[in-house]
Amino acid sequence: MKVIKLFTIAALAVTLAACCSCRNRTKGAGSLTTNGWQLMQIEGESFAATGEKYSLQFGSDGRFSGMGDCNRIMGGYTSAPSGSLSFEGAAGTRMLCSDQQSEDRFLRVLDTVDGYRVDGNTLLLLSGGRTVLVFKKV
Repeated sequence: MKVIKLFTIAALAVTLAACCSCRNRTKGAGSLTTNGWQLMQIEGESFAATGEKYSLQFGSDGRFSGMGDCNRIMGGYTSAPSGSLSFEGAAGTRMLCSDQQSEDRFLRVLDTVDGYRVDGNTLLLLSGGRTVLVFKKV
């Protein structure tokens, strides 16, 4: 009787894992360049920016652009189908922002990114396998 219950539980777990939405994740530079992305979370904390603040866009030419609180950012990026991602030669405007601490934090965390994962309308930027930035498709 215990064997049947154990088998039933194991079969149910396998079935749920196969249906999990996380299995629909896609990786690759093409999925990065699909749309622009607006920041929703930073280091596990909700981040509610308005308008186009705190956003990233990835071009198919290996260039990215974005916005902090009041400064534009731009540079190059390299990604691989395995999910690796690195930013190169990032530069930005240098205006003093009303929320300079949040912008500095965003740029500091962005500098640690070494990977990504796209899950539907969500872009997860990773550092050491840990999600550090979460964006939604705009």
